Amino acid sequence: MQRVIKKAIAMSLSVALIWPGASVAPAQSERQTTTASPLRRLVDRPYLELLELANSLSFKAKEIEVFKRRLGRVKEAEKKRLE
Repeated sequence: MQRVIKKAIAMSLSVALIWPGASVAPAQSERQTTTASPLRRLVDRPYLELLELANSLSFKAKEIEVFKRRLGRVKEAEKKRLE
């Protein structure tokens, strides 16, 4: 389970590095309709802090999948914005 969590964190951080706007300001509609999920808050934390927290974190597979889909939507929106 920790392996899945570490992969999800690594993926989230990778996306945040590639699309800085995705981690700084999510889409307006997403900000209005949802509160920040625990995964969302982790994306904004410093990498070293995440490494320290990694062993104590636990997320359900469904939470990770929902977050992956959100990141995918942000990615697509950013692609369209840059076209």
